[in-house]
Amino acid sequence: MSQRTLFVFNIPQDLPERELHEQFSYFGKVRHIRLMREKGYGFVEMGRPDEAATALKGVNGIVLRGSAIKVEPARSRRKHRRPHSPDHDNAHSSA
Repeated sequence: MSQRTLFVFNIPQDLPERELHEQFSYFGKVRHIRLMREKGYGFVEMGRPDEAATALKGVNGIVLRGSAIKVEPARSRRKHRRPHSPDHDNAHSSA
């Protein structure tokens, strides 16, 4: 793994951020945590890629507040744009 950000899901809604931080900090420096509590997932950015790889193995599957936490490498957010075509804009207009 060459990235520092991990996708964490199956997070209990009542789990405090500090508790998640504590679990990941056993494996290295936690740079940033972003939780989407209502959706049950979040992102944890570790200090270095090797720390992220170790944290992934160490935290994946642990049970916090009755829920088994799942951890995987975060996918990059790439926006895919279709090339703009002037003909496309006029294709649906009536003559």
